[in-house]
Amino acid sequence: MLRFRNRWCKNQLTQAAHRKVTGMEKLHDAFSPELDYTVEEGKAEVDGKAVLAKVKGEFFFPGGISRNQRYYPKSLWDKVLANEELREKVGNKTLFGTISHTQPIDDTAMLEGKISHIVTKLGIDGKGKGIGEALLLDTDAGRVLNTFFRAGSKMFVSSRADG
Repeated sequence: MLRFRNRWCKNQLTQAAHRKVTGMEKLHDAFSPELDYTVEEGKAEVDGKAVLAKVKGEFFFPGGISRNQRYYPKSLWDKVLANEELREKVGNKTLFGTISHTQPIDDTAMLEGKISHIVTKLGIDGKGKGIGEALLLDTDAGRVLNTFFRAGSKMFVSSRADG
């Protein structure tokens, strides 16, 4: 089973170890805060009620070194992105995310408003960048994340998958 969790993080990781991962082992990545994320309004899915904004940007680094100094080959990301369960979750808008890795994604998190966003697009663009889109939700956590983006905070994405 593959679980893909997408988190927005504000803290800086300074881990110096370079770890090469092969196959579908644990995948944990953090991404640069220097990346530009676009906040979009006025799209059909951004209604200002359930969905506060759509953010787009670089979500992962296929074949590159991540912010936490880990290397994941493009072939690993190709396997992750081709996974049918992941593709279904993205298509059904059930690939949920939180602000922190410590927050489990479960029924309790949903009931308590700790789910901040839904990942609606993941892929590798023509330049080899791992891009994604997410909808920021009108939940307690989603409103906090939306506030940081609108205030111009430099955010980065951290994703985790097991398989």
